[in-house]
Amino acid sequence: MTRSHYYVKVQVIMKRLKLVFTLFVVLFAVTGITAQNLNVTGVVKDTQGEPLIGVTIRDLNANSGVVTNIDGEYSISIPKGTKLLFSYVGMKSQTIEVTQVKLDVVMEFESEQLDELVVVGYETMRKRDITGSVVSVSGNDINSKMTTSALDALKGQVAGVQISASSGQPGEASSINIRGIATFSDNAVGPLYIVDGVQMDDINAINPADIESLEVLKDAASASIYGSRSANGVIIITTKQGTKLKPMIDIRYSHSISNLSHRLEQITPQLLRNYLARRLEYANNEGKDYVPISFPYTDIALLTDTTNFMFNSNNDYQKLAFKTGNRDQIDASIGGGADNMNYQLNAGYLSEKGIIHNTSYDRLTTRLNSEYKATKKLNLISRNSFSYSKKKGIDEFNYLNNVMRRLPTLSLYYPDGSLIGNLWGINPLSYKYATNFSTNYNATIFQALNVDLTNHLKFTSNISARADLSKQVAMTPSFILNAQQTTNNARAINILNTKWSNENYFNYYRVLKGKHHLSSVVGFSMDKWNREVERIYGKDSPSDDIYTMNAFVGNLDLNNTNSLKEGNAMMSYFFRGTYNYLSRYIISINYRADGSSRFSNNTRWGHFPSLSIAWRVSDEKIFANTKEVFDDIKIRSSIGKTGNQSIGNYDYMMLYDVGGVYDDIVSLTPYSLGLSNLKWEETSQFNIGLDMRLFDRINLTFDYYNKYTEDLLTNYQLPKEIGFNSIRRNIGSISNKGFEFLINGDLIRTGGWLWNMSFNIAKNDNKIIELSDGKPYLVNSTWLVQEGGKIGDFYGYKNLGVFQYDESNAFTEDWQRLTPVFENEVFQNRYLLNGVAYNGNVHKKTLPNGEPFRGGDIDWDNSHEAEGEKGVINDKDRQIIGNAQPKLYGGLNSSLDYKSFSLLVSFYYSLGGELYNQALATINSNDNANVMPSPDFVRNTWIEQGDVAKYPRPVADYFQNNRTVDSYYIEDASYIRLQNVRLGYSLPSSLSKKISLRNLELFVYCNNVLTWTKYSGFDPEVSSGSALEIGMDTNRYPKKREFGIGTSIRF
Repeated sequence: MTRSHYYVKVQVIMKRLKLVFTLFVVLFAVTGITAQNLNVTGVVKDTQGEPLIGVTIRDLNANSGVVTNIDGEYSISIPKGTKLLFSYVGMKSQTIEVTQVKLDVVMEFESEQLDELVVVGYETMRKRDITGSVVSVSGNDINSKMTTSALDALKGQVAGVQISASSGQPGEASSINIRGIATFSDNAVGPLYIVDGVQMDDINAINPADIESLEVLKDAASASIYGSRSANGVIIITTKQGTKLKPMIDIRYSHSISNLSHRLEQITPQLLRNYLARRLEYANNEGKDYVPISFPYTDIALLTDTTNFMFNSNNDYQKLAFKTGNRDQIDASIGGGADNMNYQLNAGYLSEKGIIHNTSYDRLTTRLNSEYKATKKLNLISRNSFSYSKKKGIDEFNYLNNVMRRLPTLSLYYPDGSLIGNLWGINPLSYKYATNFSTNYNATIFQALNVDLTNHLKFTSNISARADLSKQVAMTPSFILNAQQTTNNARAINILNTKWSNENYFNYYRVLKGKHHLSSVVGFSMDKWNREVERIYGKDSPSDDIYTMNAFVGNLDLNNTNSLKEGNAMMSYFFRGTYNYLSRYIISINYRADGSSRFSNNTRWGHFPSLSIAWRVSDEKIFANTKEVFDDIKIRSSIGKTGNQSIGNYDYMMLYDVGGVYDDIVSLTPYSLGLSNLKWEETSQFNIGLDMRLFDRINLTFDYYNKYTEDLLTNYQLPKEIGFNSIRRNIGSISNKGFEFLINGDLIRTGGWLWNMSFNIAKNDNKIIELSDGKPYLVNSTWLVQEGGKIGDFYGYKNLGVFQYDESNAFTEDWQRLTPVFENEVFQNRYLLNGVAYNGNVHKKTLPNGEPFRGGDIDWDNSHEAEGEKGVINDKDRQIIGNAQPKLYGGLNSSLDYKSFSLLVSFYYSLGGELYNQALATINSNDNANVMPSPDFVRNTWIEQGDVAKYPRPVADYFQNNRTVDSYYIEDASYIRLQNVRLGYSLPSSLSKKISLRNLELFVYCNNVLTWTKYSGFDPEVSSGSALEIGMDTNRYPKKREFGIGTSIRF
């Protein structure tokens, strides 16, 4: 076949792709090789003699190529005298002229893969020339984790990056923060995402199978080119692009089943009846003067009646609430190209059924990337994607709490056989009749052109548009809301977010005298965001069977039914200049100016500069004789400023809203206050780092950073007499400082074995430096924000134990605890102090009214009170009783390859830090006689004088033994998790060829395998996605343990 004929064939394929836009195309083979062609075969190995899988061998005289199989073998038909290019990531490329039919090649390692290109914002740079803190993760590393989310796959792979799943519900996103929490604004906790040049607020709609590489920009020098929204880091995602090889089809399918990873102990019927009997005993004796009038004596008698149909069941609510889930996922792609163009078409479908009934997630993604070289100087780029998802969920903030507190003896059905919905707790079987789903549509269009103006100067212009439409529908039927079945409710919420952007910039690159490398980027951009919201709420429809809002049109909830339309815009200028002398001395300067419509004219512009330098010490003469040990040593440092403008679009203005209607006249009323001097939140960051490579196989990276954020943007609480709850303002400053360490390398690289391991660890110290007027404030009655404190400080009462007797409430004058002396259960009117008789004055802890605490009450600490107020327990006794932020966190990853087998094992850990088990505290609060506490409470509650107990009296009263927040429910949140295990087997090439495949892999995997922790709840990994409200477990949807199998096929 002639070369021209081959190009005709390729063009026919491209035309069909553009017209049909389908997932699969017919892959045709080139036949009719001329007689003078050679069928060249061989094996490609590394310097250790190990076969290399996936080496690209390209014919430089024609648009064709092949890749090596699992055994490093290849076969290609080419004319004699052709030059072949052998290339492989991490290896030095080789060009060889073919003179014989057998050609074996040995490829050498490229030290530290230093020539690998890394995306850093508006350009790519060689990894060896990076001056900032940038980590690159390959698409293979992401896809091998077998997760549905790119963030979940990133967990434990990058030092200094914390990723926590906010919920185990299918389709729920994880939260992420880079180098600590540096803001008080919930919308600004996470990083800025750039996907193929398009800015995004999240990447939930991105299929991990589409990702080619992911870069994490952690310091100011790397992120400041993006200015605003980059204060908490930047994540740049590049999706897969086509190559100039023949069309290649990849298909991957996986199926998995999943179950609840950790069960909680549940009260048995016998334990319940024993507890109710003891509780009744308490009410009739010790508690007779304290139990409320509403105490259900009759209900307790009823519940302990073993002959009553309604109260004689034995329900395992976790077994009823949870089920076996499953997930099916198929991803397919086709890519190829010619000398002047390439294309890549990806598509994926995910269908997941959750481990709780009536929960599921379905997602369809498509992406088409293409490049066309129209002329020698003009290159056209197109990136287009579309995704659709539908999530069926539950009200996870209430569902499990209601189910877990329901009496285990209570029947699931009425005597007539009808299903009970809500009777002393929600029946888990009833939730399948509730409606709660959201449908999301996401579309992105990105078009760009590159013009080579000269050999050194290139101009790029791009325009992008993105639309996200979310349609949420929920309806709760009447028999779930209450036992009387008197009311139901529903809501429909439609949210449309659109964004368009235009960027224009010049790239300049030049090498002078072969030593001096000069590069720069200068440009400007324009962005516009719009948001439209429609909310419709209704109640008391005539039927529970219709969830659409037309059924509620006669009884809309007008207080919550409304619509909103808003928008904001930004204009930016940016610059980067880099000087590089032989990759030995490098200096880079960045600057960006952002003008945002979210601020007034006086404070509209934010300015974000940075400076970074690097010194490759290993290239100095003093290290000339150490190359056998030190392949590369680079010291780098940076300083810079980034910004945050994640606030409301009109927070600097006073806003008005439509008020009530009087005499057919609609009134306008003030809605919120504004501050005209509201300004940017700015983060200054210093970073110093060390990169090393040893023995041609071990990489070390160390970073120390110090971040300082000032002019924090938050909603400041106002005095009630003003008439407004809060106002957005700049209130203070916060610091985050810490270190990150990473070591990875090939431990074994011989005899068919390749074992690579990676370990990273990070520590971050967070401190609130300054607040407006120095005044501390309380967030949601749980967290204290104060100067000198930390984000995540739990503020509550310190629990010192339960008084065994009334007489146990006894203290010395300096408030040391005394021990009462009893003989034959009779108090002897004397006390011991540390085992020695005490004859001094005895003091008691009391309520503010002077009434002393009793046996069975909690001994609350008030040692920090002023001298005149000690012994009186009140709000002033609240103190810092823990903090939610971990002290150390990181990951361990291992990949082992032996011939056709591969094994991946990854761990993630978080050490130190605490959780407030609010879900457990709630069911143990004893403020509702029909709510069942935990089994541990039942076994260890105080009933009568002399009981040695962990928990107080079983009925709440005015002594407030259920105070918020009780330190007893502050638990150690440390854990180590075996996150992923994956075992793969690739079919030998001899067998693959027989079935016309390039490669076939079979694999099995398990996610969330094991967790080592002392935490008593479902899971110690808890996230709210909030900046200030962190570390509280409310019994959201638990995480699953997943087992799966799959196959990956390449045609």
